[in-house]
Amino acid sequence: MTYVNNGRPHSSYSAERRIMQNLPSIHPIIPKKKSRPFDDDNWIFDLKYDGFRGLLYHDGKSRLFSRRGKRLQFPELEEKLSRCFGRHRLILDGEVVSLDESGHPIFYNLIQRQGSIVYVAFDLLWLDGRDLRKLALLERKSGLDAFARLKHSQFIRRGFSIRARGLDFFDTLVKKDLEGMVAKRSDSPYMPRTEWLKILNPSYSQTHARFRTMRS
Repeated sequence: MTYVNNGRPHSSYSAERRIMQNLPSIHPIIPKKKSRPFDDDNWIFDLKYDGFRGLLYHDGKSRLFSRRGKRLQFPELEEKLSRCFGRHRLILDGEVVSLDESGHPIFYNLIQRQGSIVYVAFDLLWLDGRDLRKLALLERKSGLDAFARLKHSQFIRRGFSIRARGLDFFDTLVKKDLEGMVAKRSDSPYMPRTEWLKILNPSYSQTHARFRTMRS
C-alpha cells in the first residue's frame, strides 16, 4: 500500500503499510464549491461537519489519514475505533470532529483536543475484501447503515444526510449555525471523476476562528 501526496510516496508510512497491507490506497473525492443550494430528486445532501476530513483504514488496527495522505494525530480515537471494528477490514470516508454537549461541532475544541472527539462516517468504501467504490452512493450508504447498526459505539457516528430537499435542509443548517452541506448524486460511484458540491453557510459563526486557527 502506498500513500501519495502530490504524486510522491510517503516513505515514513512503512509501518502503516505493514499494518494495512491488505487494504487498497484510496484518493478521497474533493468537493467543489457551489454558491447556492438546490432541490433535486437525484441528489443526496450530506451535512458538512466542521472538523478534519479523514479516511479511516482498519485492518486489525485503525489509522486515520487526511485527504493529502498525512497521518491525523488522534491516537486515542484510533485505539477506540480499533476495538470497535475488531477483525473487520474496512475503509471509511468521514470527518474527525469535536462535539459539545448539544452535539454541535466546535472546531477550536478539536484543535485543543477538547470535547467529545468522534469519527463521523459518511461513506463505506471497502469492507472485508469487497471494494464498494463502483456501487451507487445510495447502495454504499445503505451498507454503511447496516454495518453501523452492528457497531454501536459512542466514538463513531453516521453522518446526517437528506435526499432531494436541499433548499429546506440548507435553511435549517443556517438557522442552527452549522458549516454547510455537500451535495452528491445518489447514483454516483466513488471515483476520481465523481463530482461533489460543497455549499457553505455564509453566516457560519466559526469561519473566522477556524481561519485564524489554521494560520497560527
